[in-house]
Amino acid sequence: MLKVGTVKPKLLDQVRHATRVRHLSYRTEQAYVHWIKRFISYFCFFSAVLIRATKILINSSVFKLNTVWHRRFSGIRRPVAVR
Repeated sequence: MLKVGTVKPKLLDQVRHATRVRHLSYRTEQAYVHWIKRFISYFCFFSAVLIRATKILINSSVFKLNTVWHRRFSGIRRPVAVR
């Protein structure tokens, strides 16, 4: 348990500590840290690409036409069959 005013260790420091507590080899520790770095960098890149693609989609004319069409025709009600 952390005391007030102490800083929680970073993720990779926590992984290193956990591997040392479990008496895993240094090479295993390096492998775990490497794979975590790759995982984080991949998803940071992936989310950046997704954000860019979303911005491009929002600024594209197709998206603008669809939203204009939706605003124009969303208020139209279809006739309902009366029973």
